[in-house]
Amino acid sequence: MRHASRTTYHASLMFHRLKPDLPNLLGLLILPLILFAPVVFGSRTLLPADNLFAVEPFKSAARQFGASAVPHNELLSDLILENYPWKKFILESIRAGEIPLWNPYQFAGIPFLAAGQHSALYPFSIIFYVIPLPRAYGLFTVSQLCLAGWFTYLFLRVLGLRRLSALFGAIVSELCLFMVVSVVFTMIIAGVVWLPLILTSIELTVRQQPALGGRPATLPWLVLGALALGLQILAGHVEMTYYTLLVAGAYSAWRLVALWLSQRKEHGDLEDPARFASAARNVPPFLSRARTISAPARAAPPITRLMVEPKVGVRALRRR
Repeated sequence: MRHASRTTYHASLMFHRLKPDLPNLLGLLILPLILFAPVVFGSRTLLPADNLFAVEPFKSAARQFGASAVPHNELLSDLILENYPWKKFILESIRAGEIPLWNPYQFAGIPFLAAGQHSALYPFSIIFYVIPLPRAYGLFTVSQLCLAGWFTYLFLRVLGLRRLSALFGAIVSELCLFMVVSVVFTMIIAGVVWLPLILTSIELTVRQQPALGGRPATLPWLVLGALALGLQILAGHVEMTYYTLLVAGAYSAWRLVALWLSQRKEHGDLEDPARFASAARNVPPFLSRARTISAPARAAPPITRLMVEPKVGVRALRRR
């Protein structure tokens, strides 16, 4: 009973702290809604239907429909020639009460559900299953851009940025050139948006940030990162998963090195060359390359101290 009341107290405290951030989160939702209002609320669609008339058999009927055989942007054809048929096939399978394991419409048939790029199992793909496809693409895009902004805002706030600075960074993230030009590749934007949340989980894990129980915690943040990575994989763009793992690995290594150096500094190992060399010999295995650091006669390497105390490195470089 006491544990439950403590958890409730920490939950209410967390909500109280997040309350001033709610207007910013609402703004991050409104911005993509404004940008894509014609395809969310209006009669337009993100589907480049005119691209159909660039290929047969639609090309032969272009004059009949008063369409040009030259599309506005031929580079967008994947959305109407590939992604739209995938979504249509998934919908037909659901309505028939079948699992879309096999696509019988290509060659002699090919595996479908195992391919993954169609994002059939991605939770936000439910938008395509309950809303007409021409409008669903706009709503799906807004949802993913909104997530990109929210997760970036969370990450920057965890790093200690003020609300205005975090809001600016989140706007840049959700409306940057890469995100806007990639909206016609639904699996790409769906994969990208989870990176800030994964970095957030890494940061909180390294810090041992207390969770609802108020004690230093690791498991909740590992679960959060695992869920975010799993959802990104379900988005269906494996290249984005590779990039995310590379960035997450580099960020984890950097944070662990910085944490180790800060701990050495607290114990004075970086002030005394002999103690620094001794600490380097006791570095964990994942930092074993640090064993090659030798203790110079006058001071620790400026670049090493720069990671912990930038002013020290700057003064050392000036002396040279």
